[in-house]
Amino acid sequence: MLNFVLLHGKGGLKKDGWFTEVKRFAMSKNIPVLSYSFPVVGNISYLDWKKMFELKILPYLSKDTIMIGHSLGCGFWQKYMTENNIHTPIREALFISPAVKSRGIPLIEDFFKTPFIYENIKKSANEFTIIAGKKDQYIDSSLFEFLAKKIGAKLFLYEDMDHMSQGKYSNHPELISYLKKNY
Repeated sequence: MLNFVLLHGKGGLKKDGWFTEVKRFAMSKNIPVLSYSFPVVGNISYLDWKKMFELKILPYLSKDTIMIGHSLGCGFWQKYMTENNIHTPIREALFISPAVKSRGIPLIEDFFKTPFIYENIKKSANEFTIIAGKKDQYIDSSLFEFLAKKIGAKLFLYEDMDHMSQGKYSNHPELISYLKKNY
């Protein structure tokens, strides 16, 4: 059965914004949603996220899963899939403003210490889509283009969109439109 898995970024799960909009959309379509709040306070550890992912999320991934990740959630997915092979690829990995490098942010360097193996990442999903903005204040748009080429993703790069965690895109109408069109 079709299901959504949400992987948040460094800011955690917000009570408003696009996570809520995705959940609302999914409820209207009777699509189950799994989201888990990873540790985001203090030193953010990849190993802590990995333990929680393997315990709370990994058992529920299936060929019908749509993983919707934001920022560091996408960086986590890339690192995890570089190191591990899931036996059945998920249906789609939908990356929202995906983190590709630490960009000198000490709190998230743990997720980017070793290079990603893009061939392994490509095997984790049957389809990849990236939705991002050219006005992202944390990630240069050239990195979105780089990642799209490496994993064979469809790239939707919007001129006036920021990191999608604040401002007018915090509810992210483009993501909801994409979900309505495809699911």
